[in-house]
Amino acid sequence: MTCITSTSYVLMLNSNPTPIFSAKRGLRQGDPLSPLPFVIDDLMLFCKGNIFSIRALCNCILLFSQSSRLQANSAKSVIYTAGIPTDIREEFRTISQFACGYLPFKYLTVPFSSKRLSMVDCEQIVDKMTWRIRAWSAKNLSYDTFCKSKKAGGLGIRNLQAWNIAVLGKIACYISHLRESLWVRWVHGVY
Repeated sequence: MTCITSTSYVLMLNSNPTPIFSAKRGLRQGDPLSPLPFVIDDLMLFCKGNIFSIRALCNCILLFSQSSRLQANSAKSVIYTAGIPTDIREEFRTISQFACGYLPFKYLTVPFSSKRLSMVDCEQIVDKMTWRIRAWSAKNLSYDTFCKSKKAGGLGIRNLQAWNIAVLGKIACYISHLRESLWVRWVHGVY
């Protein structure tokens, strides 16, 4: 994080560089570097399980390192394989210089496996998603929000309480003013 907090800038004004100045508040939204800390921390790369693909992947990592001056941490980097013979897996480890891990494993509570996941395997992530959806909907989906017009940020659904009162008022108006209607005569006859 030192490279991010010790950033300095130079601006080009009328094709002339300004004096160097330091950043005071770190990264901001929209800054080209803002996604970089997340890429540095967590990254999953996938390839076919053959020597050619592993070499191509390692070359991509090398090119990235040379162009960005960032390097993958070998102590934290792991190659996971499924259905690969042990001798080929050892060759992958030798080429990449990364440790070999074993399936299944969890990454951000999501289970990764070479076999089909069961409901029990995904229960924790489903519970977490359900909780977040409920919290979001309770906060953002109130009845008032539903009934606002789409232009006002709502869903444009009619307020059923107000709609019911308006329809009952219209029916009361018909009953008192339209005496020639058959159903109005029936209402007057019954009541």
